[in-house]
Amino acid sequence: LSPFVLNHAATGTLGNGHFFVNRLILGGGVAAPGTLVYEGFWVDNAITYATPNIGGWTASVMQQMKNGSTNGAVPAGATDDKYLSLAANGNIAGVNVGLAYDNRSETYKTYALNANTKLGSINVAGSYMSSKPQGSADVNSFSLEAGYDLSDALTVMAQYGENNAATKQRIAAISARYALSKRTFA
Repeated sequence: LSPFVLNHAATGTLGNGHFFVNRLILGGGVAAPGTLVYEGFWVDNAITYATPNIGGWTASVMQQMKNGSTNGAVPAGATDDKYLSLAANGNIAGVNVGLAYDNRSETYKTYALNANTKLGSINVAGSYMSSKPQGSADVNSFSLEAGYDLSDALTVMAQYGENNAATKQRIAAISARYALSKRTFA
């Protein structure tokens, strides 16, 4: 997984199903002008380095070599198949913070600031992304999320996100999450 995606999952969302995926697409990971297709989830033929925890912060970098993407179907002479992702996560006064950068050569660059915290039984998260697609207007977007723990296992959530694309997009979700174990939920 791209460090950009992992950064968003760790700090910019309450981690509820489709909202997470749709939020990244809404954030403007653009494959071609006018299309919102995020290409940074799974990155083939890449090298990743993650630092140990240093003063409460971790960082990671992923570099994909040229001709490493598009599932091996890169046309000869293609120049848009190189990918770089950087991310840093840490804690500032009880708020988990994530900073991330994503760059697919000659396609797009995306910057993100993500945060989440817990205030008693209330969980809050938010993110801001600025994507700069090549040949298109910048796409800036944000999301805000809140969740309330009804019990140790059950949380109810409300989530909202929007962008400023030419065809402005909004996404909202109301959901519940029930923990079946430490690692599984419905």
